[in-house]
Amino acid sequence: MALFRLVALPMTAPIAGLLAVARALERAALSEHCDPAQLRKALDNLENLLETGEISEAEFDEAEEALIERLQEGRRLTSPGGA
Repeated sequence: MALFRLVALPMTAPIAGLLAVARALERAALSEHCDPAQLRKALDNLENLLETGEISEAEFDEAEEALIERLQEGRRLTSPGGA
């Protein structure tokens, strides 16, 4: 089996490297998408928009719900045994 791995290395190494890069990109994207600090900033911005009358209460509620879902998704994915 070790001999097969050695012989197949020139073909499998680029694929393994590509998969590793794809996994790293996925982790970074999820981290940014579900980052509590970023979500808090977005919620603060929403509150400002609501206070200034730029968005309605219904628009605020909808956007707030989406942010809460992202936060919960991030917690689920980063918790032990998540995803």
